[in-house]
Amino acid sequence: MTFVIGPVAATALSTQVHPAAALVAPIVMGLVGAQLFYSQRATEPAPAPRRDPRADRPPLLRRLIILVPGVGSIIAVNLLIGCVFGSIDVSVVAAATGWKMRSASGAVLAVFSLASGVAGFYYGSRGWSWPLPKRFLAGVALLFVFAAPLPFVNSIVALGLIGVLVGATIAPTLINGNSLVGRLVPNGRLTEGLSWMGTGIGIGASIGSSISGAVIDGAGYHGGLVVVVLFAALAALVALGSSRTLRRASSNEDARLLAADPG
Repeated sequence: MTFVIGPVAATALSTQVHPAAALVAPIVMGLVGAQLFYSQRATEPAPAPRRDPRADRPPLLRRLIILVPGVGSIIAVNLLIGCVFGSIDVSVVAAATGWKMRSASGAVLAVFSLASGVAGFYYGSRGWSWPLPKRFLAGVALLFVFAAPLPFVNSIVALGLIGVLVGATIAPTLINGNSLVGRLVPNGRLTEGLSWMGTGIGIGASIGSSISGAVIDGAGYHGGLVVVVLFAALAALVALGSSRTLRRASSNEDARLLAADPG
């Protein structure tokens, strides 16, 4: 929810308050939130016991977590989803401005966020029979399918309706990606693996907004919406191309855990 709501808040602050407000707010919230979070000792997990992994992993895998089978492709998909985020933020504002409804851009982005939040809570509250890699692939594929009509919208209402569909795929897909990384990386390096996921989204959002901004300057908001679809298509292609690796890696990890703890 943070990654989806954050751009909405930044857009609202920069367009409705002051451009600098979108830079000051995250600094203040980051400092305050970090202090509140780090002060929590009761929920702090115990340090994982260090185990020498040389018996079962090559040295390079011990140094680079992204080389663990399947992890690199998940991070790449996360980066491309971040590109979708950044592109959507810029393109929605540009489209609303082109339709003389700039003030409505924050509401449209809020629709994306609301749909994502509701879908995330619903998804997390249910049990799913599909294997996790298949759910991850389905989420990325649906993100592309629902984003595909974006270049053809011509009203703020249509943009909001498509935003509901696109937003509904975001949180479940992020949940699945993080869950896969949590399953594939060694327990003692879980924080590192999840940090790569967050970093990927942040870098992707910067790339997406930069590229879309440049395209919009030359081709208008329509070009920006096309960029959104292209990033979503790339994410789907990477997920599809790595699906066999993810299934194999996930199955191997399940078998290893079962062998270590048959109960």
